[in-house]
This record gives sequence, structure tokens and C-alpha cells, in this order.
Amino acid sequence: MRLRQSLFFCQSLFMSVVVSSFSSIAVNAQDAGGFLEEVVVTASKRQQTLQDTPIAIHVTSSMDIDQAKVLDIADLQTLVPTLRVSSGAFVSSQSFSIRGFGSPTQVGTEPSVGVYVDGVFRSRATGAITDLPRLERVEVLSGPQSTLFGKNASAGVISIVTAPPRFEREGKFEFGIGNYSQKLLKGSISGGISDQVAMSLSGSYNERDGYTEALIPGVDDLDSRNRWSLRSQLLWMPSDEVTLRLIADYSNIDEICCSQPDVLQGPVADVVESLGGLVLRGDPFDRKSTVSIEPQTEVEDSGLSAHLDLEFDSFELTSISAFRRNEVRNTGQVGGESLLTTVRAGGPGIEFEAFSQELRLTSTGDGSLQWIVGGFYYEEEAIQQNGLIYGPDLRPVIAGLVGGEGLLALGESLLGLAPGTFFREGILANYEQGQDNTGISAFANVDYELNDDWTATVGLNYTKDKKEAFLTELANEDVFSSLNLAGTPLSAFAPLQFRPPIVEFPNVVEEGKSNDSDTTYILRLAYTLNDKVNMYVSRATGFKSSSWDLSNFSRPRIEDALALDASGINSSNPKYGSRRSTPEYATVHEFGAKLLFDRFSLNVAVFQQTLEDFQVRSFDGVDFFQANAGETSVDGIEFDARYSPTEHWTFTLAGTLLDPIYDEFTNAPPGPGDDPSQPKDLSGTKPANIPSTSLAFGVLYNHSFANGTDAYVRADYQYESSVKLSDLDPSFERQVNNLGMSMGFSFENNMRLQVWGRNLTDDENLLTIFGAPAQTGTISAFVNTPRTYGVTLEYTFN
Repeated sequence: MRLRQSLFFCQSLFMSVVVSSFSSIAVNAQDAGGFLEEVVVTASKRQQTLQDTPIAIHVTSSMDIDQAKVLDIADLQTLVPTLRVSSGAFVSSQSFSIRGFGSPTQVGTEPSVGVYVDGVFRSRATGAITDLPRLERVEVLSGPQSTLFGKNASAGVISIVTAPPRFEREGKFEFGIGNYSQKLLKGSISGGISDQVAMSLSGSYNERDGYTEALIPGVDDLDSRNRWSLRSQLLWMPSDEVTLRLIADYSNIDEICCSQPDVLQGPVADVVESLGGLVLRGDPFDRKSTVSIEPQTEVEDSGLSAHLDLEFDSFELTSISAFRRNEVRNTGQVGGESLLTTVRAGGPGIEFEAFSQELRLTSTGDGSLQWIVGGFYYEEEAIQQNGLIYGPDLRPVIAGLVGGEGLLALGESLLGLAPGTFFREGILANYEQGQDNTGISAFANVDYELNDDWTATVGLNYTKDKKEAFLTELANEDVFSSLNLAGTPLSAFAPLQFRPPIVEFPNVVEEGKSNDSDTTYILRLAYTLNDKVNMYVSRATGFKSSSWDLSNFSRPRIEDALALDASGINSSNPKYGSRRSTPEYATVHEFGAKLLFDRFSLNVAVFQQTLEDFQVRSFDGVDFFQANAGETSVDGIEFDARYSPTEHWTFTLAGTLLDPIYDEFTNAPPGPGDDPSQPKDLSGTKPANIPSTSLAFGVLYNHSFANGTDAYVRADYQYESSVKLSDLDPSFERQVNNLGMSMGFSFENNMRLQVWGRNLTDDENLLTIFGAPAQTGTISAFVNTPRTYGVTLEYTFN
């Protein structure tokens, strides 16, 4: 503890030196004329300049996103070092983390990073990864934001703000092509229908061939793009005091994603080759795949929202009502081997329906007391069907692993079972699971100007979150997995029991309900040194409600074993673990400064952040494990600097320095070679896959020619220090060196030409590693996107 306190003191001292040094530089540079504009944000749920918002926030403008060719939120991490987007087997399983921490998203597991689009909460990442139409800016708020964003903001918030309709007619159309046969289409039009009504319509289309070659005939290449979206807005302003904004959106994704090359082969690989199957033992960045059925994701995401603002003499009433629907269907093979061992069972997939309502009153006077008070209601229903069907090659592979077909036949004979019972083709294991979630919160935030220089802030939020979860086994024909082999000559074959019967819930022992509540707060003191320099110190807390394991790996607690046995509902082959992760709590102490001069700006924050009962989830290739880490903390520095020495040049440098640690994690999921029934103690170790240094450096050059042509050249470089990817095998690390560049010309005829490239260094790195499904000893990985490039042509009109 003393060492970490010393580190925090050193960070604070470092920041003070940085602030004072840059202040001197900026003061000396400001007299010759300014080239930086103030940025307006809504991070505090009222319009303020970034300079006056005492929150650690990184703002990415629409210009930066357009020039850097950020096509979705997953690309945004190249510009925002504190943000990370994690990949999964399907595009629908992307998840976000800020300052190194976030939760993977499942049916019963909500994110720790709240995603809001125009103030509407999106509970699932798939609802926010479509191309970004009519974008104004993306605000990434670091650290717990539960006071004003009461739902799933214990690690931070991503707030996406789009432009409202305009009464003046304007439009834009864009067409682009790129390597891997990429085709990009974007368009928007906006204008007034009457003096009081304006409307906008925008859409996008993004198609690209897969960059991972499928080696099995008849299988499409993996890692493709095929998505489109439509978004319509209606703005009604019957008076200066009333504004109503209606938004309807729909997006569709139908993609093959994602390749999972093996980086370490186990014994299954030898068996596959002996049966004539194809095994890739080379470089995972050869970008080849041996899957027999491609992993495909279909996503339909849609929503309606109504935004009402009513202005009164001294306050404003804001109402945001929203309904959203999200449907996901994942199909394809399980695992990456060329033989057909298991495939995903067909079914409706995952369906989410959510309704949210926010009401808030915001003061608008000029007095020393400013306040916000409001409430938030959220209701979501989620249901999923998923399962597996055993393929024709599973039994031959198992026979090769155990020593031959004869041994399987002998086991069947000893148990009085028909020949071919174990691992036969067509065995079905199918499940249905879901939950109903109802959450309410009430919040208040007060800013009081103590004098011209000092402002004190107190914020409170009370959140109550109820969940009712269920898990049903619709079918399980795996006879072998239903056998309790403990203490028998066949006990060594227990790891091959892939789908043991589950204990459905709710039941007489487990009610499948959680009812969580917490009061979070923020205490902040802000100091205005002058009109160029603001500083603040704060303490904030965050809260995220319980998560349920709603997979077919969901298992009751060992403490409930006797009660389950007595009730007669326990499994014939009982397995124990954890159904539920209890709530997680975040606390952050932060010292920040914001500087804005004519040619230079700097936002910097030093923080010490602690997460109690942080919800973690891992997969070892056979089982999922869900647990709470007792206490996890991170000390760090975030900074975002911009310098424009002339009207032509702009330099940016943003970075995050992190020192995370598991202060207490005595019940961690077991690792390779560990006893699967015994938890692991990771206390005092560093969490995997969190780089200590993340940097984003940018250079922009603008020039106007005499003939009226405007041009720019831009370069963006992303760096991440070497980091251990997983405890599965500490030898696998990642270091990122990614260069993106673009160049554009805007002509007097309203045409613009852009040439762009991403990952021009063709940097090759593993995003994460995991145990290959049902292949003990085999480790697979997700890899980064290779070099991409293209050209776009844009036409604007008014």
C-alpha cells in the first residue's frame, strides 16, 4: 500500500510539473494569434466547453473521425488510448473497456462501460458498432460515471452525439472503394419542411471480402464486412421554449467473423492429421482458416426515441423516451479444426427488447448555484436459444485421443449401452435462457460557486436494479456426459464430458433473482486559475448490478449441493461453480487540469481507481468460469494534448499510463494444469491484457491553394507497450505499432477526394488468446486487422 501511495504522489508531482511546463510554453506562444477552437461537450448532461468540464474526457470530433477513416467504434481505439475494444468469435460479442477494465457482454452479463447514443442507453455493443451517420463527436468519459449515468457506468461511458436536423438544406454523398473489394456508401440529407419542422435522413453501406482465406472448398473467407444502416430524424420547434426531436434507426449486419488461428497445438491436432484433416501449424498471421462451416453473425438492431426539451424561466425539462430491439443469430462450427466435430444448433438466437425513460430538470440561471435533478427507468427482456450438434468427425477424434474405437465400444458394452452411443453424430444439447431486468435510479447534482475561483460539486445517485433469470435444458442427448465417472476406472475420461446435464433454475433451492441497490456519489472541488487554466480534485464512486451466468456452463454453488441432492433435482453428474457474480463497486480519486490557450491545449488527469468485487469471466476451452475479484486497483495518468504552431500544422499526443493489480483475488478461475475444482489465488499479480503504456500521436497539415482547393495530409500512430495476453500461457504477448494516414482535397465544385490507409505498418499482433473449444492443450487467438486502404469521393450540396 505504501508503495502505491508513493507512486500516486509521484504521478501527482509529475502532473504538476507537466501542467506548469506546458503553461509556460503556451503562454509564450499565444500572442501571435490562435488556431484552436473551444469544444462543447455534454458529459455533465448540460452543454459546457471541454475546458469548463471537470471530468476526465477524451473528445473525438467528426472531422478527426472522417479524416482518420474511423468506420465504427471498434476503430476509435486508435485515436483514444484509454479505450479498448475486445473481440470475440462473433462480431456480436465485442465489448469495451476503459482504463483497462470492462466486462465481456453476455445475455446475463451487462457491460461495465455504458454506451449512449444521443442520450439513449445501449445495453449491447452490437447496437452501437454500425457506421456513424451525421456524427458530431464521440465523448469517452473515464472512470465511474454512475452519478449522472446510472446504468452500467462503473468503468466509464462512451457517449455518441449525432447532429440534429437543420432547417437550411444540406446534403452529402460519399462513395469509396478499398482493398479486399471494399465498397463504402454514405449519404445524408437535411432540411426544413416548414418554419417549425426540419427532417434529416442518413444511411450507410459497408461491404468487404474476408481477409482470412478459407482452405476448405465451399467455405467463404472469414473476417468479412457486410452491414448497412438507416437513420431518420424529425425536429419540431413550435416556439423558442419547446423542442421535440424524434429519431428512428435500423441497422443490419450479416458477416462472417472471426478467424481463430491456433497459436499452440495440443494432442487433438495429431489426431486430426491422422484422420486426414488439415492442421495449420504455421504463422497465425498467414490469415488462413480450416473451418468446415464459417462462423456467421446476423444482427438486426432498431429503435425509436423521443427527445423533448421544455424551457422555463429558470430551468429546463428534458425527457428522453426510447424503445430498442436487438436480434442476434450466430451460426457455424465450434472450433477451428477442419474436421466437422460440433456445430451450433439452429434456433432464434438472442432477442433483446428494452424501454428506457429519463426525466431531468436542469437549472438555467446565472446564479452561483447550478443543479440537475432527475430519474431514469429501464426495462429489458432478453431471451436466447443456443446449443450444439455433434458432427460426424467427433467420435473418430475422441477415439484417436483415448486409444482407439475399441476402447469406446468396451465402455459402452460395460455400461450396457448400444454400440455407437458415445459421441455419435447428431447428438443434440440445446438450451434456453434469459432474464428480465428492471432498473430505476434517481439522481441530483449541485454545483456551487464558493467564489470567483472555487466551485464545489456534490452529486448523488440511488439505483435499484432487479433481475429474474432462468435457464432451461431443452434437450441433452449426450449419454456419456451424464455419467458420474468419479471413483470409476473411467474417471480419467471426465474431461471429455463436454455437456453434462445442468441443474435448471429457478428451482426449489435457487430462486434466480437478484435485487441490488446502491447510492453512488461524487465530491469535487474545481479551481479556476485564470481563463486559460482550470484544475479539479474529485472522489467518485460507481456501481454495477449482479450478472448471471446464463450459458450451458452455468452451475450451482458447492454450498447448495446438499440441498439440491435432498430435493432430488441435482444433476446425475454434478458440477459446481457460480451462477451469479455479485455487484461490483468502483471508487476513483482524481486530480486533473485543463489548459486552453490560443495554440495549445492540454487535458491531464492523475487517478487512483479501485474496483471491489470486479466481475470477471474466462474460458479454458471446455468450461466458462464466472467470479468476483475481491479488489482490483489501478494507478494511472491520462493526457490529451493539442498544439497548432501555425494555421497549417496541428500536432496531437494522447496517452494512458496504467499500473493495474489484483489486490485480492483468491477465487480466480483455475488455469491450465490446475485442479478445475479448486480456485486459484491471483492476489498481487497484474491483470492480463492491460498495457502499461498506450499512446496516440497525430500530425495534421492543412493548406489552401490559390485556385480555391483545400488540402490536408494526416498521420496517426498508435503504440501499446508489450503486455501479457492471458494466464493461459504467459509467453504470449502483444505490442502495437499501428500507423494510419490519409490525404484529402476539397474542390470549389463541392467535390472532395480522399485517399486513406489503416495499419500501414502491417503490424501483426494477437488481440487475445483462449483455450480452443474442446481441445485440451490447444490455444487459439484472435488477430488484428491487416493493412487496409482505399479512396473515397464525396459530394456536398446545400
